[in-house]
Amino acid sequence: MSLSVPLTLPTNSTRPSYSITFYTNAELFYEHAIPFLTKHLAENNLILGVSRSCVITPQRYPERFLMIIHSSHGTEDDQQQEACCNTDSIVLVMAWTIPHRLLLSAPTHNQTLEERQSILSAWMDLVLNGSLQDRGLNENSEHKQAPCFVEEIWEEIEKLLKKHGRAVSGVLTDNSEAEWFAKEYCEKLKKCVSSEDGMNNFEIREPSKLRIYSLKAQDIRPCRDLETQQKRYEFSYLDLNNEKQLDMYIQCLDEFMNEIFPDHKKMSKEEYMENLINRALKDGFAPLCYEKDDKDKLPISVALVNGIPKAGRVSYVYTSKKHRGKGVASFLMYSLVHDVLVNHGDIYEALFLFTDLSNPTSNSVYMNIGFKPVRDMYDQEIKYSNHD
Repeated sequence: MSLSVPLTLPTNSTRPSYSITFYTNAELFYEHAIPFLTKHLAENNLILGVSRSCVITPQRYPERFLMIIHSSHGTEDDQQQEACCNTDSIVLVMAWTIPHRLLLSAPTHNQTLEERQSILSAWMDLVLNGSLQDRGLNENSEHKQAPCFVEEIWEEIEKLLKKHGRAVSGVLTDNSEAEWFAKEYCEKLKKCVSSEDGMNNFEIREPSKLRIYSLKAQDIRPCRDLETQQKRYEFSYLDLNNEKQLDMYIQCLDEFMNEIFPDHKKMSKEEYMENLINRALKDGFAPLCYEKDDKDKLPISVALVNGIPKAGRVSYVYTSKKHRGKGVASFLMYSLVHDVLVNHGDIYEALFLFTDLSNPTSNSVYMNIGFKPVRDMYDQEIKYSNHD
């Protein structure tokens, strides 16, 4: 289910009119967003992966805003028909899975920063000040402006907006856009909150600098000392029937979360299985490597690969502390990309991953086996001291 409302640009704006569609049905959102997002598959792999997770493991993101913004043309009825059905009119896809950052699709080749800022500024005005239902009812009492309109979802989206719309935790997008977004949002927020709201104490944190990498089969390079590593380690995939291996695999995922996201909510074994491992195994892989002389085949390095259209997303790459500095991660990654892209090339045309640029070691591991940078982004946090 979905509903569409117009975005209000400045009265002196010469830009086209825009509308935004909010989705409560993740499958419908994914279906509508895929044609646009896959035009720049590498750059949009994160928002594609998150959108796919909303379909496969909806319990992982129970509170979420899934949004598509369209450029509108023609009559009012035509505009709303476009908003619900025409993927060619899409200019921006947004996914906000609370409490995580707001994700923005990558700019298209013919899209300027100024155009995106104008659209995003109108979106901020909507979530900070506007009532979706009032806007829809006032502008068209017969609801012609929303052919996908379903009465029951007004309340659901309004409730989420009132709960979270004034507490966007930040944004993950291109560097300059992320900096602008945080400043613009906070300036607008200051004008519509008071000290009684408990929302007037916030700050823009120093951004984390991230990079998206892409790898295709023809670009794979062997890792250093490959023959030596192949004598010491064995590459494999998670065996769900090996209880000891499964427990150690989950322990590695948990240690990864503790290192990378120290404030994360502790997850149980069942949650790791349901939200991460089973999710990956639906259309991807759970690779690992272990020492050849280990009869229990306990993983010392792990990763996850989740499928998206025509490609896979590599994440949760982790090597246990006592095995670091020995080339284990390089061996795991080389073995993984070679097996997936060469032996399963009919499924995946490329592999993508995110890295934190503050960790030069991991970046060098990926580049040494052929990964190429395609998009730099900021993870720009907005911190609210009086908001839970």
